[in-house]
Amino acid sequence: MGKNSNADELSIEHLVNELRVVRQSTIMMFESFSKKILETNCVFFEYEMPLYIIGLAITAHQIHHFNIIKERYLPLDK
Repeated sequence: MGKNSNADELSIEHLVNELRVVRQSTIMMFESFSKKILETNCVFFEYEMPLYIIGLAITAHQIHHFNIIKERYLPLDK
């Protein structure tokens, strides 16, 4: 687990549910944005990019976490 995380103290069910809730919340937030908002440039770390690109980065990161759970933890349930 991450150096500054307590994820190893939580059940796999808790972690998966947390990721699902965060993903659904992120989807709902981005669906609420107008085209004008999505095309607004934002600073993300040292880069400037439209908000919709940040949304794509969030999506990719969430998929990464789901894949880690699937690869490392769900096979243990079989």
